[in-house]
Amino acid sequence: MGVNNITRLIVALAVILVSALSSYAQEVPELVKDETGSYYIHLVEKGQTLYAISKKYAVSLEAISTANPGISAAGIKIGQTLRIPVSEMDKREFKKSEVEIEGDTILHTVVKKETLYSISKKYSLSIQEIAEINPQISTGLQPGMQLKIPYAQSDDADPLNMKVAREDSLQFHVVQPKETLYSLSKLYSVSIDTLQILNNGLPEGLKVGAAIRVPKQNPKYELAVQQEASLQDSLSEEMYKQSQAYKIAYFLPFYGSKNDTLDSLDVRAHPSGIYRNSTIALDFYRGSKLAIDSLAKQGLWAEVSVFDTENITDTVRSIMAKDSMHTYDLFIGPLYRSHFEYIGDFAKQFDIPIVSPVKVSSRVLLDRPTAIKIHPGKPAHLIALAQFAVNEFGDSNLFFLNTARFNEQDDAKLFLKYANRELATLGKDSIQEVDIYTISGKRILQVVQDSTHYTIAMISENQAYVSELLTILNDVYLSKRGITFTVIGPEKWAEFDNIETSYRMNLDVHVSATDFTDYNSEAVNTFIRSFRNRYGSDPEEFAIIGFEVSYKMLSTLHQHGPFMLKHLNDHKAEGLSKKYNFIRVGAESGFENGGVYIYRIENYKRIRVN
Repeated sequence: MGVNNITRLIVALAVILVSALSSYAQEVPELVKDETGSYYIHLVEKGQTLYAISKKYAVSLEAISTANPGISAAGIKIGQTLRIPVSEMDKREFKKSEVEIEGDTILHTVVKKETLYSISKKYSLSIQEIAEINPQISTGLQPGMQLKIPYAQSDDADPLNMKVAREDSLQFHVVQPKETLYSLSKLYSVSIDTLQILNNGLPEGLKVGAAIRVPKQNPKYELAVQQEASLQDSLSEEMYKQSQAYKIAYFLPFYGSKNDTLDSLDVRAHPSGIYRNSTIALDFYRGSKLAIDSLAKQGLWAEVSVFDTENITDTVRSIMAKDSMHTYDLFIGPLYRSHFEYIGDFAKQFDIPIVSPVKVSSRVLLDRPTAIKIHPGKPAHLIALAQFAVNEFGDSNLFFLNTARFNEQDDAKLFLKYANRELATLGKDSIQEVDIYTISGKRILQVVQDSTHYTIAMISENQAYVSELLTILNDVYLSKRGITFTVIGPEKWAEFDNIETSYRMNLDVHVSATDFTDYNSEAVNTFIRSFRNRYGSDPEEFAIIGFEVSYKMLSTLHQHGPFMLKHLNDHKAEGLSKKYNFIRVGAESGFENGGVYIYRIENYKRIRVN
């Protein structure tokens, strides 16, 4: 056998042994290079901590965290591979040190010219602390002597970096002959994209004998998955549902440290002196509590934890450092984007659905497949407006008014794309498009010459432009030329306080809306009565949101257990003030709610039209 073949065989065997034995010490770390630099690859073993690994490689914790995004939120896991940036290492210290990691203790081998003082400084421990656990040094320090370093006692030991490696949600698979990404995706029930993401893109493809990382079944769902394979979904989910309580975590900014009077989340009314920003979280939770109680009567068995984020990043980090956080079935909140992204990365690691109940950028869903965004983004509004305009007014001199402003063209293209797609399904030509950069009465009359009805759709959120347009159209309407209008625009128009309500009614203005609460609805009035009876006050906006978001998400969890994401859009339901129509925004990204209302003003009242 040639030298090269022997070398390949040795490498392949080494990879297989490493993947099979997580306790096998990694004496010589693998060195890899990419466009960002050179890295040692460290295989995390049982009992190791991020702090100990940083000492082993003589590199800062910050450098390791930067090279391995997400580890601060989720913690390190057994069998995980960490990239150690060579450029950030103290190479002199690394070469002269011999450091092993054993649970919460570092095994430090003494080298020539090393002293107890230098070792104590390296690990931020006193000489006495080192001597107490290493009685052999009483006769003097000798090269080759192995010292136990209780690093958890170190002055610079951050508790977040002292967390012992947990069981990983991933496992190693040794590639066999004839295996492909497609066959592995079927074997492990994941997408090809997922396999590539977990393995740095697999730029060289699959190599026989190579150990790659693949998802492994979450133990708490194992029974349900086995049942799903042998029975119908509905039966397996029912069996899972009866097997255990669901653990729900709410992350809300109560600002507890600023509220001496906020002793209970169930007080009947807002106590005097409560910190103003706390009322949003308090109202949201009160509404949520009514939903939880209602579902409990329907058989939901839930253990609910409420965490006060205080809108402080360090507080969020300390919450997520708790050992039990990976055992939850559903996260709701937090309300701020940066904290949602942080907890969302953790939720992704452990396949936990996480719900954002407030308005945040759709970017929070990217590469977070378990994230759910309740508040529809601008694209959802534009799509709903385009489809509504075509289906309701496609035969009524419908045209799209384009401001021709550069910053609005992406939105215009999206509207036109879906309007024309809808028209094509109806066997009609593309929508008529009119460009008007500067609004004037003369230009408008060139477009609307006949005494008939016109439907004008536009997506501009420029208040001055919209105000001028509606003023001119209203003048045309009042001029007795026999011209009438329906104007369709985005949600932002509802905030424009310089547009007269009479203009909105005269021009039959239709706008989109994320929320629409019908106070004539029996369901809404039942909720209001229940809220009054429990808390002695009327519910505010966030109480309604808390109730319906909790009711929708917890009822879906109750029906489908660990399969809730799979069934998220089975029921295009409506809540007290929201519609639900979830769409996954990408193969490896989360879900956005596309449920949008359209309403108009009639007799000074909002009338829902879809």
